[in-house]
Amino acid sequence: MKLFFPFRGLSQKNIPTGCESVSTVAVLQHLGIDITVDDFIHNYLTCKNFYRQNGTLYGPDPREAFAGDPYSKNSLGCYPPVILKALENLKSDDYPGTRNLLFGNVSGSDFDTLISRYIDREIPVILWSTIDLREPHDGMQYYLENGELYTWTAHEHCVVLCGYDSDLYYLMDPLSDGQIVTREKALVKLRYEQMGKMAIVIY
Repeated sequence: MKLFFPFRGLSQKNIPTGCESVSTVAVLQHLGIDITVDDFIHNYLTCKNFYRQNGTLYGPDPREAFAGDPYSKNSLGCYPPVILKALENLKSDDYPGTRNLLFGNVSGSDFDTLISRYIDREIPVILWSTIDLREPHDGMQYYLENGELYTWTAHEHCVVLCGYDSDLYYLMDPLSDGQIVTREKALVKLRYEQMGKMAIVIY
């Protein structure tokens, strides 16, 4: 069996840590919404910078804001709630084409559920994975404003799942110049699970 629907990708060239925004805008454009990545980041994405206080590094909770600046290679990233908030901002701004836009956090779903409920209906899934499907591990540590020590997961990456065949999943990877790449099914599932089963859909 093979299911792959036409999907035009986007590159994150010049936006080194903006994979979440690039993947999201690729889906929005797929749905016919005329928005650029720059517009999405500058006007709708909540970003917060790191800072030092008394020698201690502080930064945002990536579930609440993008950690740093997507245009900086020294930044980290964000998780589904931040992208969903940006989409809410987009819709509340009555951005052209978004009036009937629906989106949701489908994190925690089994991978097979993502396939049957969305991919089989030609609804792309924005998926949190790792760069080149590398093994994730504990990365940069810093303190949140509430004093909690936070550990970022190294190699975090965001892609768009948009098809499959008997052996492979088809992913739009912003780091591959937005090209559709194929990856071995078991490894895609494993990285999704290791990253905490994070995913969103827009339709």
